[in-house]
Amino acid sequence: MTNTQAATTNGKPSLARLEELEVRLYRLTTKSHLAIGSGEAAEPSPVDKPIIRALIYNEEERVPYLPASSLHGVIRAWVEKAGRSLNEPITDLKDKFVKFQQDHPDDAAWLQQKVCADLDLPRDSSLDDIMSHWELWAQVCNPFWEHDKCEYLVDEAPGRFNPKRLWFEHIGRQVPCEACCLFGHPGQRGHVRFTHGFPPPAGTPLDVITRVAINRYTGAADPGKLFDLEAVPPGVVFHFFLILENLTEEAKGSLDWGIKALSRNLANLGAFGTVGFGLVELEERRRLLLKPAIFTLGSIPDLNENSYPWPSDYDPRRYPQFFNFLARLTPNGALPPSVTKEMLEVKK
Repeated sequence: MTNTQAATTNGKPSLARLEELEVRLYRLTTKSHLAIGSGEAAEPSPVDKPIIRALIYNEEERVPYLPASSLHGVIRAWVEKAGRSLNEPITDLKDKFVKFQQDHPDDAAWLQQKVCADLDLPRDSSLDDIMSHWELWAQVCNPFWEHDKCEYLVDEAPGRFNPKRLWFEHIGRQVPCEACCLFGHPGQRGHVRFTHGFPPPAGTPLDVITRVAINRYTGAADPGKLFDLEAVPPGVVFHFFLILENLTEEAKGSLDWGIKALSRNLANLGAFGTVGFGLVELEERRRLLLKPAIFTLGSIPDLNENSYPWPSDYDPRRYPQFFNFLARLTPNGALPPSVTKEMLEVKK
């Protein structure tokens, strides 16, 4: 991965202005049962683990949907995994830490305490002991380690630099790391946004599956642990939008690692992935580039359905009006009279 931003301010990544907004429409098809639980049912349910549902405004119905957070989470996790898999960990970590101790002794002492806590090592562990357990990558952080995750990296006060930022810069890591630039971290919004995924107008069939918890010690069924769960069956279609703001082509390529992992069944969506649930395929149906001149567009054009048909299985009731407008544009079709190529370009 390389620098993930196209727009910069004083040489630093910025979301202060729009350079380019890429909007993609994906069609997701379930290839096995899919279960994304609601936690607690929004209304009484005879099922122990009901699937999550969304209340559609102006309609007295709740429909199963794919939460944007689920899509965001699994794709982000596999972008991070790909970043580590395609790169080697820092080989001279000990030398870098010793140099950091010399240049910033107080910050190094803070860092060493945090590292020991994250690695579950005694606070007085020797440097050699720490190094035998410590592994870092310059490209991506570890969100499970307090000392390594990107979080609130602003300097504490004028002349008082954030110790974590100092350490990241010392090891040659982009601040924040490349995955966090894409997806965000506490204190900074990401450049990638997902919408919820919704099913077609015909609705979504649901299966109720009975399962039993297995005791990990005996390998037998756990008494009293029989439960029912709702799941979307194979062959059901959902659509969602992906919005990319000010990303370079290299950064889009990094994002595509996660999308490929999900579509090629390396990753599972939702719960019970270890027992075959959550296998899906993704098809990119639309790709549009929006440019700053889009701000000059007046009202959203009213499109003729014969000239601008809806994508198959797409339910316009579930999405904002402007996204519905974008979903009906195709590379071979003419742009509406009020829309110019300086405003947007239809790539797919």
